[in-house]
Amino acid sequence: MHVDALRSGAQFFQATNAPEFHVRGFWDLNGRIALREPSGRFEFAIYGKNLTGNTVETGVQTDPSTLTRFATVPYPRRFGAEVTARF
Repeated sequence: MHVDALRSGAQFFQATNAPEFHVRGFWDLNGRIALREPSGRFEFAIYGKNLTGNTVETGVQTDPSTLTRFATVPYPRRFGAEVTARF
């Protein structure tokens, strides 16, 4: 079993601290549960990422030639399953 959490505080993405380049703080939470069969050859796991549903921008820039504002956003909440075979 594995769980990890990340707390990021509010931040500005430009030295001028202009409000349009400010983002609030957020939490990010991920988890994984795995079961390995006794010989260790096979492992079955389920996982979840961005379990808090965080949508806070992780980067903001402006193109100086067009003054277009670009933002980087995190991956959405997602779940999955894994099967591992060791040879």
